Amino acid sequence: MYYVVVVALALALAFTGCWKPAAGDVSKMEPAFNLTAEEFHRQAADEKFKGKVIELSGTVEDVSRNISGEAFVQLKVSGELLGVMCFTTDEQPWATAARGQKVRIKGLWAEVVFAPRLLSCVFVETGEYAAVRISAADLANEYAADPEATVKRYDKKHLVVTGEVASLDANEFKAVRLVLKTGNKVAVNCGFTAFDKDLSGAYEVGQTVRVFGEFSLNFGGGDSVDLNFCLPLSGK
Repeated sequence: MYYVVVVALALALAFTGCWKPAAGDVSKMEPAFNLTAEEFHRQAADEKFKGKVIELSGTVEDVSRNISGEAFVQLKVSGELLGVMCFTTDEQPWATAARGQKVRIKGLWAEVVFAPRLLSCVFVETGEYAAVRISAADLANEYAADPEATVKRYDKKHLVVTGEVASLDANEFKAVRLVLKTGNKVAVNCGFTAFDKDLSGAYEVGQTVRVFGEFSLNFGGGDSVDLNFCLPLSGK
């Protein structure tokens, strides 16, 4: 059950098929409104936004894909589960933004469905990349030396982990788990959701990979640590 987390499932289902490409290049369009994610969330249903490009500033809560393979950046809104969803033209926004990162992003207003959202989004400013880059071996060594300190340092953070695939398996829904070589008894597991089987199905044992995901001990502990909601990473 290392693949299944209720929040991820809710996100994936809530935004199925909601993204449609905009007419024109949003990156070249001037925004009609400049707001914080909090401000936009309160006003998002207002018809004044219809057909307009909106620029938002905020803190990244999540970066992922929905069940239809549409990439998004979720901006945090206090007291709200879903915040503001920004569906990006970039197929790998997780190469640019990660949880806790301050960003400015602009996109086209869309009718509110479950949560406020923008379509055809592009980054305006991203600042320093917030994901922690680390090798599977170094992560395992840190955990073996001091599990409590390692959890405190990385829990719920986005990590970019590099390593060699030691083994892999898939459940009945074709959700894939990679086990990365570490050189010690601590295993580093990378769990992909079933919705991302188009990305995870190409991995092979012996392949060196770079994977973006959320550090968690929800399904680990003992002699293993987990990276959940994993996605392949290329580029940055």
